This record gives sequence, structure tokens and C-alpha cells, in this order.
Amino acid sequence: MKRVPVQALRAQSVVAVGVLMAACAGSVSLAQTEEEVTGMIQWEPGLRAFQALTTAVDGAGKAAGELGLGLVARASILGSDIPADSETGIVLALDAGTQYAFVGAADEATPGLRVSVWSVTDGKVGEELKGEDAEPGAAAATAFTPEAKGDYAVFLTPSGKAGPAFCAVLLLEKGGSDLVPQRIGDACGRLVATCQGTKEAALDWQATKGEWCLFGGLVAPGDEVYLGVDLEEGDYAFIAAGEASVTNADLSLTDKDDRPLVEDTEDDAYPVVVGKGPLSDGWINAKCVATQDGAAAFLVCAKLRVR
Repeated sequence: MKRVPVQALRAQSVVAVGVLMAACAGSVSLAQTEEEVTGMIQWEPGLRAFQALTTAVDGAGKAAGELGLGLVARASILGSDIPADSETGIVLALDAGTQYAFVGAADEATPGLRVSVWSVTDGKVGEELKGEDAEPGAAAATAFTPEAKGDYAVFLTPSGKAGPAFCAVLLLEKGGSDLVPQRIGDACGRLVATCQGTKEAALDWQATKGEWCLFGGLVAPGDEVYLGVDLEEGDYAFIAAGEASVTNADLSLTDKDDRPLVEDTEDDAYPVVVGKGPLSDGWINAKCVATQDGAAAFLVCAKLRVR
């Protein structure tokens, strides 16, 4: 396996990164920045992700304030480029009596999105317990308090679109970490800008049924956020980026036994690794090595297909 030079994947313009960060953070509405964003995000998959992330982060900020919730530990934001007539889900271990909220949104071309919570028994998904629907340009916040401790599945189900629909969801809980939309938007904006920064490679989200292609969370220096991956045959790029305070981050792709297959441990804030499929039951691990103030920071990672 080879490593793509990090310099080849840098953002093309500091101004572009700034506009992306501001809009993702919700400090500027999409309507106000539509022309600027359209001109700066030349990478179409990134534009769809930008739309979903912007709406989801804004909706999560409102839900957190209204319900008194915060971000769950580890991976608290997930994104998936969902094929037509499909859905993406994740199984979570939830505590009885704890209030949770799952806030999701889709890109603007997707007519609708349902964010639902399902029972899980012996590893099998059972019945829907709660669900909310989102209209285009809006987020759906599904609040849920389990009666019993155990596993539950959260599904994102888009509707009415022929092609892939990029959908994002934030995971909130009572007693979770403070949700600051500007910090999440900062990291997401830098990630999208970095992904589109290369002119040498053609990148797209991994639009495979049931697969997440973006994840992130609030991590302290020395800690990491990770996601299980299954790769079909082909070439893949993994790119991580953090909010402005992140000065050094590492990235690694490991097998099911957590043995490194390829890694980027250079001293930089935008690690990149390239791996080949097929791979079953692997892991992508994004580590926050250092921040400017030594405090925890938001770190996100993209899983991309190289065309």
C-alpha cells in the first residue's frame, strides 16, 4: 500500500476553508453563502455532504439546548452516502432511563429523511420504537429514553431520490460533552475543503449499502475515534481533519485483529492514508495527537473511493 502525499490534499484557499467553516458552523445561513459556497466547493460529493452536515449540526445545536443534552463519547457524528432504496444504521448500547436524541439531515436534493430507533434482540433488528421525519433543508430530532439497558439500532432512511443521498446524524445524550456547533463546523469545513483540495485524484464517498463514510467526535490528546470498515475491491482514501486547535493528528487502517495495514503518523494536522480492498472487519482510527491548548478537540474522518 502507498501513501498519498499530504501536501497534495491540502485546501486550495484559506478563504475557501473559512467560508466552509462559517457555514457549517451555522454562523452564516446556507442562503446567505449559497453563491460563495457553490463557487468554492467544486467537488460535488463535498457539496452534498456540506448541505447535510450544515443542517444536522444546526439542528443538533438546537436540540441540545432545548433538551439539555450533549455529545456522546467517541463517535458522535456520522455520515453516509446512501444508495437509492436503501438505508444506513448503527447499533448502540444505551442505558435505561437516560435520554438520548439522534438528529439527522440529508442533502438538499433528497425529498425526505426518517431518523428512527429500533429494538435489537440477539443481534437482530426488531421493531421501530420511535421515529421522526425531516423535510428538505431541515433536520429531524428523534428523542428516545430506553426503558431497559441494551442494544438499539438507529437508522437513516432517505426517500424519493434516484441516486445516493448524503445523510448525517449527530448522537446526543444526557450528561454528554458540550455541543458547540462552531467547533464541529470548523472540523467538518476543514475536512470538506481538504478532500476537495486535490486535483490529482478523483474521489467519491463510499456509497455502499449500510456503510458509513464519515465519522468524528470530541477526543482528548492521545485519544482516538474509530469506525469499523468493510471494503469492496478497489482503492480507498481516508482523510482526517480537526478543528483549528488540532496541531497534530494520526490516521491508521487496521485489520480485524487491530494490526496496522497502512498509517500516517507524520507531524501534521491532516493525515491521509490509502488502502486497498477487499477488507472485512477492519478499522479506521483517527487519533488526536496534540492541540494548541492541550484540551479535547473535534476530529472528523472521511472514507472515500478512488475512481
